[in-house]
Amino acid sequence: MDGLWNVDQAIRRRDIALGERAAALEENKTLRGESARLRREISVRQGELEGVLRRLSDIENSAGWRLLNRLRPLLRRVAPRGSLRFRALMTFGRLGLAVASGRPLKRPLAIAASPLKAFRRATAAEPAGRPRVRRLQMGCYAEHGWSVGGGIAYTLQLLIPLTEYYDVEVLLPPGAPLRDQEWYRQNLLLDIGAIKVRHYSSGIENTYDIWL
Repeated sequence: MDGLWNVDQAIRRRDIALGERAAALEENKTLRGESARLRREISVRQGELEGVLRRLSDIENSAGWRLLNRLRPLLRRVAPRGSLRFRALMTFGRLGLAVASGRPLKRPLAIAASPLKAFRRATAAEPAGRPRVRRLQMGCYAEHGWSVGGGIAYTLQLLIPLTEYYDVEVLLPPGAPLRDQEWYRQNLLLDIGAIKVRHYSSGIENTYDIWL
C-alpha cells in the first residue's frame, strides 16, 4: 500500500508540475505577442519622429525661415504679440500661405476632376478572355489620421493615387474617432475617394498584402 501511495503522490506532483509548466508557456506566449506589438508600435513612433525631424530640418534650412529669423526682432517691435497689428499680421500670413500652397483651389479642382474619374472607371473595361485577379489589399496605420495636420494630409496624398491599383484602408488607433469622406473633404480639402477608414486591432497587419 505504501508503494501505491508513493506512486499516486508522484503522479500528482508530476501533474502539478506539468500544469505549472503549461501555464508558464502560455504566459510566455502572451508576453512574446505583447513584445512584438510594442516593437511594432515603437517602429511606428520612430518613423513618425524621423519624419518630424526631417521636416523641422527642412524648415530650419529654408531661406524663408532664415529670413524670418532676421525679421522677427523688427516684427516684434512693430507688432507686439497680442496687439491688433499682430493679429492682423497673422491673419494675412495664413491667407498668403494658403494661397501659395494652392489650398483654396484644391476642392474646386477635385470637384471638376470627379466626372473625369468616373468616366475613366466606367470605360476601363477588361479585355475579353483575360482572367480576373484579386486586387491587392493595402493597409496604412495612421496614428494621427483622425486629426487635422500635415502628417495625415501628406499620407493621404500618397495613398489616394494608389486606390487605382489597390484596395486601400487607413487604420486609426483603437478609440480614435472614425472619420468619413466629408470630414476629410471639409477639414483637409482632400477627397479620399475609395479609401476606407477603420480601427486598428492587434495582428490585423497580417491580413494585408502591403502594410505601411
